[in-house]
Amino acid sequence: MKIAERLALGDTLNRDNLVFLKQLGVSHVIVSVGGPRTGGAGNDWSDRLQGGDYWKPADLLALSRMMEDEGLKLGGLAHIPYSRWDKIIRGSPGRDEQIENWGRCLEAMAKADVRVLQYNWVIHAGGAGHHMRTSRQTPSRGGALVSSFDSSLVKDEISGHTVPIAEETMWENLTYFLKAIIPVAEALGVRMGMHPADPQMPSLFGAARIIRSRESYNRLMDIVPSPSNAITFCLGCFAQMLEPDDVYQAIEHFGTQKKIAFVHFRNVRGNAEKFEEAYWDDGKMNMLRAMQGFYRTGFTGCLIPDHTPHGIGDTKWGHRSRAFAIGYMTGLKQAVASA
Repeated sequence: MKIAERLALGDTLNRDNLVFLKQLGVSHVIVSVGGPRTGGAGNDWSDRLQGGDYWKPADLLALSRMMEDEGLKLGGLAHIPYSRWDKIIRGSPGRDEQIENWGRCLEAMAKADVRVLQYNWVIHAGGAGHHMRTSRQTPSRGGALVSSFDSSLVKDEISGHTVPIAEETMWENLTYFLKAIIPVAEALGVRMGMHPADPQMPSLFGAARIIRSRESYNRLMDIVPSPSNAITFCLGCFAQMLEPDDVYQAIEHFGTQKKIAFVHFRNVRGNAEKFEEAYWDDGKMNMLRAMQGFYRTGFTGCLIPDHTPHGIGDTKWGHRSRAFAIGYMTGLKQAVASA
């Protein structure tokens, strides 16, 4: 297992943050490519990775060299820009061209020796649908601020950014996509790790959210059985969907099948209808037991701390909380390896 962190291209990906992560003992960085640009790297290759129709090997190699210059390794990518797959997820005219371009992205990854891609199957409704919270200032331990979600505060209404799309239509579109792209990914040696819908509402803004349960992951795996058809195992999302004992069982279930591509290592309180995020040692999950499950099933990929509470005196990115998380995860990893 590798202790990793995620940085966003055009935002938090910069030399200072890379040096900080190296100082903490992080070995791998996952780069999120699909978000809005707010600053950060600001160079031609980073602009091209976020623009255009597909990634090119030279630009991914430049990104990889940026990691290597600070003694780190590019462990994978997250989020192909939504404008490159909005027709795929909706089954709209032009999806075949977008699938072709997705394949070109995978080819570029293989040529740059970047072997894991995180993605999701959620309609982006003006940016609100992918990772929605009803508050990002909920008091937690010692007054630290965390994000939270309460479904009673959300109306599943059609927005100006989306149109209704039914659950089985979403499954049909996913099946079409996976049958076209997973053979390409497998031939190239690239794994695609599906992230759950977060939150796990059946629909949001009129658009169904189908990857919201353990059973939906089993259905996903059955569409195209392949090592490349994999999971981003977000512990926080699984803990929202399930009670702790069932989460540990899910780790065993998917871990023994070698279906886990990434692990997002975070903790929560509550359930899918109402939850709040928590410090890693202060939620409903026993994170040592989770770490033992990943170790026992032979997971060798990247563990990422994921979302961070905002503590007193912290930066916007959360340097203090991330330092706590990475130290805590490193200790758990050493404990399970030496047991």
